[in-house]
Amino acid sequence: MSVNILSGLEDDFRDRYSTYLRTMKQRIYDTALGFNELEDERKMVNQQVIRTPGRRGETIKNEEIDKEFSRRYSEYKKAKLVWLNSAFINIPSVRNVNVQYHEAFAELMNYWVS
Repeated sequence: MSVNILSGLEDDFRDRYSTYLRTMKQRIYDTALGFNELEDERKMVNQQVIRTPGRRGETIKNEEIDKEFSRRYSEYKKAKLVWLNSAFINIPSVRNVNVQYHEAFAELMNYWVS
């Protein structure tokens, strides 16, 4: 029975901590812009692990921070993929405009040369 109580407390702690992590700001990938609150939290937890090793709370915090980084990175990749797909969908119209522009430019250059 005590195992169920502890696992319930652990699940509650995980839920509250993951909710807390989602409110933290983190730098945008591939840039040096933005905040590093999530990285700072990881550094603080790792320092606490060094001071007091073997505590379950810090282990849970590290796991949840890893999950949050993973979640944010996968969302970033999905958003990037959606953006690339939308860009590729629009390429034929852009390609036609570019071809027309280059043909007009070539005609103009031929006119000037001749």
